[in-house]
Order: sequence, then C-alpha cells, then structure tokens
Amino acid sequence: MRPSDDPAMQEARRWRGETRRLIEAEPRQGAGAGAGLRKVDVQVATLQLFGSVQGMWVWFDPDGACAR
Repeated sequence: MRPSDDPAMQEARRWRGETRRLIEAEPRQGAGAGAGLRKVDVQVATLQLFGSVQGMWVWFDPDGACAR
C-alpha cells in the first residue's frame, strides 16, 4: 500500500482541506463586509498562518511579553 492510499492519510488530507477552506473564508467574509481589509492573497495568508502556528514552539515564550 502506498502512503497516499492509507485511509488515515486520506482522512488527514480531507481534514486539512476542510480546515484550510474554513480559515480562508474568514478574511474573504471580512473584506466583503467592508471591514477595511486590504486586498491580500488569502491562500498565501492562510499558509503563513499555518506556518506560524506550526513553528510556534520555537518562537513563543509562555513567560514572555506576548503571554501577558
């Protein structure tokens, strides 16, 4: 069985796609509602958000200024 055929991997891909669509919908809705958001590439912004969260363990200090 190829890793891409694994049912667990298929479920992970489905979940990732669904989550990405939900995250991408937020700035689109805000821009459509006149929230004053400048035009951005929503897909790129979503990937940047995911990358920041994934690497959060590197840069976030729970005792630092961002934690207050």
